[in-house]
Amino acid sequence: MKRRLLILAGVLALAIAILSLAEFSSPQLGRALLDRAGTAIGARLEAEGFRLSLLRGLSLTGVRAKGKYPGGSYDVTLDRIVFQHRLLPLLAGRLAVDRIRLEKPRAVWIEAEGAPPAAGAAAAGMAAVALPIALDVVEAAIHEGRVEMRARGRPPIVVAGLDLRLQDLALGAGSGNALARLSARGDFRAEDIELPVTRAREASGTLRLSAGHLDVEGLRFRTDEGSFQTRLRADLTHLPFSYTLAVEGRPLDINKLAGATGKGGGFGPGHLTLDAGGVGPDPARLSGRGVLRLEAGTLPSTPFLAAVERALGRTGLSGGRYKASETPFRIEQGRVLVDHFRLDGEAVGLEASGWTSLEGPVEMSVAVRTPRPELRMVTVPPAVLDALADEEGWVRIPLKVTGTRNAPRVSPDMVALLAGARHEGGKALGNKAAEKLRDLLLR
Repeated sequence: MKRRLLILAGVLALAIAILSLAEFSSPQLGRALLDRAGTAIGARLEAEGFRLSLLRGLSLTGVRAKGKYPGGSYDVTLDRIVFQHRLLPLLAGRLAVDRIRLEKPRAVWIEAEGAPPAAGAAAAGMAAVALPIALDVVEAAIHEGRVEMRARGRPPIVVAGLDLRLQDLALGAGSGNALARLSARGDFRAEDIELPVTRAREASGTLRLSAGHLDVEGLRFRTDEGSFQTRLRADLTHLPFSYTLAVEGRPLDINKLAGATGKGGGFGPGHLTLDAGGVGPDPARLSGRGVLRLEAGTLPSTPFLAAVERALGRTGLSGGRYKASETPFRIEQGRVLVDHFRLDGEAVGLEASGWTSLEGPVEMSVAVRTPRPELRMVTVPPAVLDALADEEGWVRIPLKVTGTRNAPRVSPDMVALLAGARHEGGKALGNKAAEKLRDLLLR
């Protein structure tokens, strides 16, 4: 008798082990759980496959949710969702889910009118089954996620390689927008974030969700230009998402920002601070104020400096040393505006004001101070240059800069030059030279 009991116990243990490792097709349970979860978040959820494992949980493959969102629409697909349950309640006939794992989710938020209407009542065969399901989520994890935020006619913001872990999840009562009712805290990592004007890599930080607002602390990421640390707050209740941020970048490679070429020397490290806010992925809806501090270094060869040399008819500006500087700036309607930039160097002095677009175009007024013997300007009579020379033998030449950052067009500002000649040259500027300069203005 004792031997039979041991054999029976062994058979039962083996059966339990086999059942624990085995997976069973469970469409009824899977659909019931989808309906329960869909009702909670206010969305229609569908899946292609349902598998149940006593140990690993209920696995749903080919999951999709699509519908309206305030101000736009959304489309979410997932390779797999695993609802990790507790084994003892399951043996008693009750499914209690306390962990959710989402594998390779792809979420697209579209800021547009006329989005597909939200799904209505569940179709036949998809209605909830009367099964006892408890959704007490302790933790949710996302692996290899991808998020896109799109606006009509604008490049999207894309977050790729997203790993996210959320804890203390709570979903408030109500219907409609789940993000507006979700609260949680957690941490995340993202391999790549594609922004309208740059690309961030190796992003990480901690986050908190509450009443549709996202707070991100200690957000660190790298770009080709340097390393950044950011605080971010976003309103997720309506498309387009609005946000505020405080950015600090140090050290920054200003040589890359300026398109410098060649080896050796170059701008010193840059330090950037920026407080800004915006709406959606459109850079034109970003505004803020900041300061760029540039440490001492040497002027590198850049498209801008090469264009200045051509306009002045001289060479040798690159390689000259300059002093540290600090420049306040503003961001408005997709443009970086500078009221006054100054750079003092050994072979040249620069002052500038104007704007450059986040997308490339530039329009600035520049004044270059350089020794008179170095100037060979075909478009400006030598007598004018002689009259403009100060007691140290340097001349201040006003220039106009247009085009783009990578292909600037630099030309003498003849109106400002004539005004400066009248003011600085006085009687030393002969009538003949003044007439030549006025003739240039009338061409």
